[in-house]
Amino acid sequence: MAGDGTLVAAIGGDAVVTALVNRLYLRVLADAKIAAFFANADVDSIKLHQRDFLDLALHGIDAYTGRSMQEAHAGHGITDADFDRLMQHFDEALSDVQVAGDVASRLAERLRALRGEVVNAPQPLPAAGEAD
Repeated sequence: MAGDGTLVAAIGGDAVVTALVNRLYLRVLADAKIAAFFANADVDSIKLHQRDFLDLALHGIDAYTGRSMQEAHAGHGITDADFDRLMQHFDEALSDVQVAGDVASRLAERLRALRGEVVNAPQPLPAAGEAD
């Protein structure tokens, strides 16, 4: 991971980013509902992509050249509830590695902003007679 972007330095550097990703995936893989999304995946490869992604998020750089978030998550049927559950694990992983306060909030906010690109399950139609 490159550089000492403000958020990277604020959370404690690259070693903390690595620890954060490791803690996140320990939590994710222990959650049967979320782990199901990774059943046929190379988790080590995903963790490397996650590190790269967090590096960009921490630096505020928009120079990512890999697949778009929408493309990477297409067809997985990810719901709003799944996204919320993953973000809960992310928040807990931040706490595990002792990243808190404004720094944790800013990083989590950057990830939550991606909800529309990650959530791709069809939304249920309102029941007959329900208002829009």
